[in-house]
Amino acid sequence: MLKRFILLIAFAALFSSKTNASHLMGGEITWDCVGGGQYVFTMKLYRDCNGIATSSIVSLSVWNHPTVFSIPLNLISQTDISPSCNSGGPGISCAGAQAQPGWPLSASPVAGAVQETVFQSAPLTLPGVPSGLGWIFTYDDCCRNGSISNLQTAGAYGFTLRAAMYSYNGQNANPCFDSSPKFLENPSSVICVGYPFTYNHNAFDPELDSLSYSWADPLDDFNPVYNPPLDPISIPFAPGYSAVSPLPGVIQNPANVPATINAATGEISFTSFTQGNFVTVVKVEA
Repeated sequence: MLKRFILLIAFAALFSSKTNASHLMGGEITWDCVGGGQYVFTMKLYRDCNGIATSSIVSLSVWNHPTVFSIPLNLISQTDISPSCNSGGPGISCAGAQAQPGWPLSASPVAGAVQETVFQSAPLTLPGVPSGLGWIFTYDDCCRNGSISNLQTAGAYGFTLRAAMYSYNGQNANPCFDSSPKFLENPSSVICVGYPFTYNHNAFDPELDSLSYSWADPLDDFNPVYNPPLDPISIPFAPGYSAVSPLPGVIQNPANVPATINAATGEISFTSFTQGNFVTVVKVEA
């Protein structure tokens, strides 16, 4: 049955001829229906360890709800999720890198070092029935990496994470009646040039609702209110790229195998001989 929860995960990955080199930023917003009929919201942010530290004081903005306008979040954990290396490759972590396994760490992180920061709310009540526009939950920040290859002047834009909760048969959301889908797989930040690549976010719905997947637009940050498509705007793609074709294809190199996303399973497949830093956004609906 379709309950119409929409979640989006955004991230950037660097395709490199080296085994381990990447740049990642993005995140996701989800929620759980817990005891007492209340909701607990979770936000995950993925940070390039070469960038500035993630703020420890954040909140979600809530749009279209009559009484709840923001949801404070508490810092739960920070985890190094840097990609594992094969036995012949360098070791990578947020603490630094090893030129060879067993060698001393470098003084600072290198490309490929990624940190996951998890925030969570206290249990809360969301009374009422979502309108036709849904209740929208957002987090926005500035700024994007200027070296992103598939966006125009990427450094001039921020980013917005968003999730939407819609009405289910006119049912009041107090008490809560459903949890959102969850992305069980960490985003992949290391993709090697010239090798076939397959990835799945492994989204899971606790109530076993059917899920559908699609590409979506990356959004700028916004000011003062969330009012798409006017604010935030969809960030313009560089020539040869689009929301439904965000990764290198035959336009960039005839040898590339364009990316596809399976609408039923969420599996993404492609082969790229084009190096660069690329943003993708995946939407899952339940």
